[in-house]
Amino acid sequence: MLLAEKKWKEADWETMQILLRIAERTEQGWLLSIDEIPSEDIRKIDLLWLDASKGKFGYSVQKNIWLNVQGEIGVFDALVFYKFAKQVGWQVNDQLRMNYDDFDFSLNAPDGHLPTFRFPSDTDQLGTWLDAFKDFLPRL
Repeated sequence: MLLAEKKWKEADWETMQILLRIAERTEQGWLLSIDEIPSEDIRKIDLLWLDASKGKFGYSVQKNIWLNVQGEIGVFDALVFYKFAKQVGWQVNDQLRMNYDDFDFSLNAPDGHLPTFRFPSDTDQLGTWLDAFKDFLPRL
């Protein structure tokens, strides 16, 4: 498995593909709703990331960071999101990393940097991140 092999970029991409398969949205390449993914599957994926990265990466790491920067679970706040993005390395020099290849797919990345919530056909990355923090993190 890619996570066990520490192939972080490939594992991130595979994670998004798995979420799309679970939601039966592979053809579209993006999620219609986070609700299409059972909470149990989200938690399983999170545990795989936590285990492979020794607690550095995973959805629950991101959830804890969100809370630490004064985020509220189930609520998207743009100002809080930018604090979060800066802390996890999704924002550098006041610019969000919008290009997938600009993310840091190594253990040198800040805690919570991965998974990225990037989908193959995602044309609205900010919208995806909004959904992730509004609908995804509460289900952990």
